[in-house]
This record gives sequence, structure tokens and C-alpha cells, in this order.
Amino acid sequence: MSNLTAYLLLSVGFLILFFIGELLLKFFKVSSEISRKFAHITSGLLACAFPFAFDSHWWVMAICASFLALLYLSAKFNFLKSINSVERKTYGSVLYPIAIYICFFLNQLLTNDSGQFQFYFTSVLILALSDPLAAIIGGNYPIFRFKKIATGKSLGGALAFFISTFIISFSFLNFDNKILICFAISLLSTLVELICSKGFDNLFIPLSCYLIFFFLK
Repeated sequence: MSNLTAYLLLSVGFLILFFIGELLLKFFKVSSEISRKFAHITSGLLACAFPFAFDSHWWVMAICASFLALLYLSAKFNFLKSINSVERKTYGSVLYPIAIYICFFLNQLLTNDSGQFQFYFTSVLILALSDPLAAIIGGNYPIFRFKKIATGKSLGGALAFFISTFIISFSFLNFDNKILICFAISLLSTLVELICSKGFDNLFIPLSCYLIFFFLK
């Protein structure tokens, strides 16, 4: 399959996910927070197909730039309400495709083997799964809410993020001292998730993972 064909098919796939999110919001009356998390999770999972679809980071840049433009315009002109109809001020949706591209590009910089994508899968899945899981668990089981460093975030959400991140890291990374490395990734990215606000965790969570990957290499 050519890069262009993959670009077109994956673009259609992302548009279908956005369309499903709109249906969930309009016809099934789910909250905008739920439809937004649906888009967050499923887009990240679909982005895991990039290493199999594209042989160059330029194509990943092209598809991420296309959806960055779409998401920016949707926020500016108030469409894609399943993503944009949230009360809090957030830049998370437009930072998301930027983060995906950075993950792909940094993976190519750090690996000599073009077929080696353990860094990419780990960072993208942490972003796609751990982040929304923290919000869901933290909202329902806050345990203890942080007030000074992480307004609206909680110990329950932080624990959920940490555990999820550890499981993902342990599943995909292959290093000596694996448990210690996975613990370090989980701890650092959990702290980043707690500190960041307004959606900037979408960018800095994967960057924190790659900071550790850089030292491992």
C-alpha cells in the first residue's frame, strides 16, 4: 500500500471517529467530556497504525498537520462540538496531533532500526489511554484533591495514571532493569500530568517519556 493510499484511508478513519463522536453527543446525549475522551482514545489507537502505514515522518507530518488545521478551525468556528463543547479552557485538541508527530519523529531519531517502534507505541498509548483514564477515575474516585499544584486533579486520578502507564510501558519496552525504567517513566509522566493544565499535558506527557528514552539510548 502506497503512502498516499495510507494517508487517504487513515484520514477517512479519523473523520469517521469524529463523526461517531458527533453522533454520540447529538443522538445518544452523552456529555461533551465523554465524546471528547472517545475521540482522544480512539484517535490515539488509530495513530498506532502510522508505523505500519508510512515509511517517512513527512507523511505523518502531513496527516497530523491536516487534522491540526481541522481541529483549529473547528475550535475557531465552533463545529465538532463533540470535541470543543467543554466548559474549561483547553488547547488539548490542537496539541494532540502535534504530540503524535513529535513521537513519531523522535522515535526515528532515537532508533537505528526503521522497524523499531517501542518508544512510539509506549508514548502514544500512555497519551491515549492513561490520560483519559486518570480523568475518569479521578472524577469518580478522587480520594484526595490537590489544590495548589494541580487544580481539579486528584490522588485517585494520579494513581490510575501511574498504574496504567506502568502496564503500558512494561508491555512494550524491552530493556535491562525493565521494572525500574517503567517505574521512572510512570512517575515522571504522572508528575507532568499533575502539573500541566489547559491541555498541555497532551504535549508534555509524551515528551517526558522521550526524555527518559533519550537517556536510555
